[in-house]
Amino acid sequence: MGLFTLDDRDSAITYSSDDWEEAGVEEEFNSTSTRTSIRGPTANISFTGRGISVWGTLGHAGLGHTPLSTYILDSSPPKKYRGALHGSLQFRQKFFEVSGLAPGPHSLSVTNDVENAYLYLDFVLITPIDSLTPPMLNHVRPTPPHRNWDWKTPLSAMMGGFVGGLVVAGCLVMIFLVGLHETRRVPSPRRTHTFPLIKFLSIPEVIVVLLQVVRGL
Repeated sequence: MGLFTLDDRDSAITYSSDDWEEAGVEEEFNSTSTRTSIRGPTANISFTGRGISVWGTLGHAGLGHTPLSTYILDSSPPKKYRGALHGSLQFRQKFFEVSGLAPGPHSLSVTNDVENAYLYLDFVLITPIDSLTPPMLNHVRPTPPHRNWDWKTPLSAMMGGFVGGLVVAGCLVMIFLVGLHETRRVPSPRRTHTFPLIKFLSIPEVIVVLLQVVRGL
């Protein structure tokens, strides 16, 4: 945000008495200024912002004494400005400046300190309070970072698949051993079969039974 300009005729500037008079030439801001050559008159500037600077015109040498003015911001210690006169008028001279103020309303008083010395006030620059203030943070927990895996599959289903895989592998090993046993078995009426289930079922039937067991997991 840029600076805000107050002309010397702005209502935010109040002059203490009729000892101030209107003046102005084309080189001044809005072609106006307000001046006094009497010791003691005060101009009060009310503003809201973080900084302020006061600008004016210096008369030429031979037009009264060297100007001296006092500036008091709020309750701060006074600051002085003494201008240097030359052979011609000097426009848009900075008399006072302060920055880094606390945001809020402030008051600056300007007083002419020397009799028969001209103090010309032309304009004031205000550094406004920034309109872009940091947004209030919502108390929302941060979103966890994205993961490549998906946790939608239930743990029980994962364990069931794992156990089912083990059962199928065990069935294949059993079928292999049963087939190997059947090829080597010598018929004997007294021999007791070590796989009673195979005595009544063929190998394809055993596979069907085992698959039904796996589906039931």
